[in-house]
Amino acid sequence: MKNRKSNGGMQAMARQSIGVAMLSVAMLLPCQASGQSAAEIQAEWQYSHSGLFPFDYYGAIDYYQEIGVATDPWELSRKPGAMRLDLLFIGDMELEMLGPAPKQRPKGRSHVYGEGFNHVTYYVPDFDGETARLLGKKQWIIFEYHDDNGILAENYLDTREYANIILAFRRDLRSEEWVKGRSKHSIVDWKFRGHGITVPDLDASAKHYDTLKIGTVQPEVMFDSSKIADLQLYGKSPSAPFKARIREVKQGPLTYEFIQPVEGNGIFKESLDRRGEGAIDMTFTVADLKAETAKLVGKGVKVAMSGTTKSGAFAYFDTRKKGGDVFIKLIEEK
Repeated sequence: MKNRKSNGGMQAMARQSIGVAMLSVAMLLPCQASGQSAAEIQAEWQYSHSGLFPFDYYGAIDYYQEIGVATDPWELSRKPGAMRLDLLFIGDMELEMLGPAPKQRPKGRSHVYGEGFNHVTYYVPDFDGETARLLGKKQWIIFEYHDDNGILAENYLDTREYANIILAFRRDLRSEEWVKGRSKHSIVDWKFRGHGITVPDLDASAKHYDTLKIGTVQPEVMFDSSKIADLQLYGKSPSAPFKARIREVKQGPLTYEFIQPVEGNGIFKESLDRRGEGAIDMTFTVADLKAETAKLVGKGVKVAMSGTTKSGAFAYFDTRKKGGDVFIKLIEEK
């Protein structure tokens, strides 16, 4: 186990509680956003972090350091009986490591059901108002953080009915020291773009995000392996073509890719069949994909799929076994 850096300013985020349809002052506040579009509502959202639950908690933390994409984590919580919590910084992404993930799916309603990404958090200027808006749409609070002063600092809204990702809101309690300290921990020049999410029903998932106004849904495109001349699947040309319907969903500064496999076999169908719907990757843009590929391959990371589309060159790196059952996806900037 590698070194752990403690950050006292964030250890306050340690008292946890779980609840369904929890009552709070936010439920009594008027919603000011009902007439706004999703893009208008999210215009001032700032990305905070994505939460990842691995089975092998310390092994996953060490793995991201071993492959050269992260440095020593910031330790946030080690209190007896509390959830383990560390922050890794990959490019400009904050990767919140939590866990370990339960080996068996918990009975009843829980904030975590297994390994992988379970939530994405944003700093929002109207914390209470945004929470109230989604509570009014029956998206209940499944988990919350309080600081040592009893201030509610983060709400997890259970938006998992489609796409299987919790949307979390956080009050911006960051200090200047925190912001400056965070910038020193990135060791790769990668720009976080968002997550790819496999879904069994693209139309229902898009409608869910559109109805809740938690994403701006983009036009559909078809991923067709037969139209990508240089496509490689696990180092070879695929034996048969495969297709997937894709719609990007803009959420705050991030972009999700909702992916529904519709024909043949590939990493999208493989992921959906094996682990169900949910986030399968963390996506970054890079200046030189060839150079970044050489670095990762040199560290023993295999390329699961790669190719070049009209949008540019891309590669999915197979970090699933040791990295919490998610790929790293890199896209070359145009």
